[in-house]
Amino acid sequence: MLHSIDVGTLNRFDGINGNGTANIPLNAMYLDNVADFIKISSKYGIYVVPTLDWIPQNNYFMTKCNVEEEAKATNLEFPNIQYMSENCVNAKAEYVKIFLDGLKDRVSMKLLNTIAWISITNEAYYSTGHLPFSSKSINVTTSSNNKTYDMANPNDRQMCANENALYYVNIVKMHVEKEYENILITIGLFTYFAVGKTIRENYGLLPLKNIDNRFPFLPNALLTSKSKINLLDQHIYHTPGWSMKKDLESVEWKSLNFSKNCIVMGEFGAFKVPVVFPTPEAAARAMKNQQIESCNLYNFSGWLFWTFDTFEQPFLWNMKSNDYIRDVLSPLNRPSACDDDMKYDMIKDKNEAKRYNKCRKLYANRSACNNDNVTFGGCVWCDIVDQPPFCTEIYIAKAWPHPPQFPPWRCDKNITNGLQNES
Repeated sequence: MLHSIDVGTLNRFDGINGNGTANIPLNAMYLDNVADFIKISSKYGIYVVPTLDWIPQNNYFMTKCNVEEEAKATNLEFPNIQYMSENCVNAKAEYVKIFLDGLKDRVSMKLLNTIAWISITNEAYYSTGHLPFSSKSINVTTSSNNKTYDMANPNDRQMCANENALYYVNIVKMHVEKEYENILITIGLFTYFAVGKTIRENYGLLPLKNIDNRFPFLPNALLTSKSKINLLDQHIYHTPGWSMKKDLESVEWKSLNFSKNCIVMGEFGAFKVPVVFPTPEAAARAMKNQQIESCNLYNFSGWLFWTFDTFEQPFLWNMKSNDYIRDVLSPLNRPSACDDDMKYDMIKDKNEAKRYNKCRKLYANRSACNNDNVTFGGCVWCDIVDQPPFCTEIYIAKAWPHPPQFPPWRCDKNITNGLQNES
């Protein structure tokens, strides 16, 4: 089980930042709390994913990466500067290293194994609302790699974005692995589709004027032979008109080399709005199907649902407000995220199992239908919310509170020893 914690919040002088004025890198009391959290998580077998966005907003780090002064000298503005300035990239690398040093002093190197990986940015993007990408008439030299790019040239603009993204993740990883070689480093991304773009139509971070000026880092810029990143964290959410094919095609997913790095879906979730998922059942089905499709067709090998109990985001279903999602995503109920086999120890009577299996044999190939159909012996097949036919003793299938992938049992499954298995 994974749990994500955000250990730094932009423009807030509390938490890991301290009070913002002291010349110390991190708030010791906050690190004490993080260490306690890791100890408790380790006790219960829960892995932790710290997310270290930006750098702490305090004197120690802001003198190392002085955004205002650097902007005047380099034509690099926030948020772009954090990935393109040598000083700011080095400050970020130091932040991650000091964070791990503080935890090691408090919990021991062994307990650092409770950290599944560290995300150095939750969702990394450039903005065409700020320099250098807001201009089409300047040349800019990025101190991160000491290269000059012509912002009037789409190829240069795209190279600038891709090369600095790679430099950013590599510098942080190299700085950390000197002492913490077993700590995995990743970075979170959203897709071009999520902000109404595609690589093909918006190559070179163009046009400048968009409804949304964000351009996320591209997966193919980070999964190269030169990359030192351990895994990639791609975030995916359903929106109106969404399909996973369109979503991932927007970042040219098929061009990626999956042999070097694994891909995790570090955020996926379900919006409550009526045009997306108006009911908890619809949300649960979609989350399950998203896991299965992403595994079988798009090479994902890990998933973190957003989230278990975020009631401060009422527009999202969470596992507390929607137990259907909790049930269908639970590895106890569905051991493999790559298929829809549900595992329920609910039929104890062998005679019951025989009766269900008789239904299965009789009606496994029954075509879908719009209305409930009841046969002698209590077998039922139907087409509730476009699910496969299933078997049940319940006389009216629509009275059952769960979708058909839960009990009642599907007709194309076999039941032995109290569990539903593949036939």
